[in-house]
Amino acid sequence: EDLRLAILSVPEGDDKVDKYPLMFATTDGLLLNKYDMKQYFDFDDQKVEQTAREINPNVSLFRISTRDGQGCEELVDWLCSKIDAKLGK
Repeated sequence: EDLRLAILSVPEGDDKVDKYPLMFATTDGLLLNKYDMKQYFDFDDQKVEQTAREINPNVSLFRISTRDGQGCEELVDWLCSKIDAKLGK
């Protein structure tokens, strides 16, 4: 295992970081999935980011929407940089 990603889906709620801190303490990247649905749910992404960074200051956070592609390019670039670093490129 070289990299850990945690996926937090907006419809699941913004309390998951508080409920499962160990999962977020050991992850390299946090994906806020279905971010395009944020307007329909009581989801505080700023609270999620703040809490996640308190637990894990080095976590990379991505707001992802596969519906419109938001955040996908940043995630792919981040993953490629991690792969390149692993391969010594």
